[in-house]
Amino acid sequence: MLNETERLLAEAIDTMLRHNPKLGLSFHDSTEETSHFTQFKHEQINEMFELETTDLIHHDGTCSAFGKVHSYKYIDDPKFIESLKKELSGQGIPEEEQSIAENAVINIIKKLAAEANIPAKDFDLQSAGWNPKLDKIKNASQPEQPTI
Repeated sequence: MLNETERLLAEAIDTMLRHNPKLGLSFHDSTEETSHFTQFKHEQINEMFELETTDLIHHDGTCSAFGKVHSYKYIDDPKFIESLKKELSGQGIPEEEQSIAENAVINIIKKLAAEANIPAKDFDLQSAGWNPKLDKIKNASQPEQPTI
């Protein structure tokens, strides 16, 4: 026999496992759709890269390197191309093909920016990690302090 505390705990776990707790958060309703969309976008970017680099002699190695880097970095990450170059160098891909792969990544970023209606100048600022109003933000967040 279970004592009262153990019985209440067992009922609570049973209830938790039977129901899908949502905690009143709005994003719980669309989690599955967002997950599928994110996976679809990730695969679409991989396919775009494969299509951009089909003429390369070392196509398989280049796509493998891209997939490896893309598995842990977003394509618009400022360090994405640097990581891709290191991976390509590690696989012994010639420099000419490395530059073609780099240009392919830049073309994909531009296409994705156009799809998302992000102006090129704003997208470049985002990818570099700088906010166009950085000076104003700095002044507002770090006002001049009186000296003692």
